[in-house]
Amino acid sequence: TNGNACEWERHRLTPVQDLASALYALKPAPEQLLFAGIFAPDNGLRFDPPQEVTPACSSPHGTGFAGYRYQQLIDASPNPASSAFNICDPQSFEQHIDRLGLTIAESLNRRCLRATPDRCEPGDPCPAGGTCAPRAQGGLAFCPAFTLQVELLRPLDAAPLPQATCTPEADHLRCILQEDTHYTIRWNDPRCDASRISVELTDPPQPQERVIIRYPTRVP
Repeated sequence: TNGNACEWERHRLTPVQDLASALYALKPAPEQLLFAGIFAPDNGLRFDPPQEVTPACSSPHGTGFAGYRYQQLIDASPNPASSAFNICDPQSFEQHIDRLGLTIAESLNRRCLRATPDRCEPGDPCPAGGTCAPRAQGGLAFCPAFTLQVELLRPLDAAPLPQATCTPEADHLRCILQEDTHYTIRWNDPRCDASRISVELTDPPQPQERVIIRYPTRVP
């Protein structure tokens, strides 16, 4: 296929904004999507037939053609972590790739509560005693009876996990994790579709480990 065709017939391509809207529709909040790309920067040139499309940058590793549609998609993203990297300058984007990898790793450490637990209005009395109150500044409000228990299922021969209560079961260890030591809770996380509550692990689980979050959806 002639690579010039995408530039010469760019009017036939799906508009970037239409593509962005379709992707954003997959999530309740557009900032839940992160876009990143490694391509040649836009030099402002556009080519019509029979002009030959020329590279926008070059380096000892090769040449790159302007990825201006990728750039438009990234520029339209409300997620500040969305990034573009110059393919002709590999040294400059190595640190950015590392940072992007950390961003992805952080998202893998995050666990959203799938079911929405009972909420209440701050200051209201709770059936089991106590008063409804936000769990954090700007966070959602719950009765005192609402609690989370985060568990990590680990191999029986796994090394001890400091400050966790681990009990051997049939083919694994069930470890009850401690808040602020092994995880933190975000009480109003827009990245979580339904519950808006997430648990972020301090360390990513290993492939053979499994995270379980136990909590009541109906608080007595």
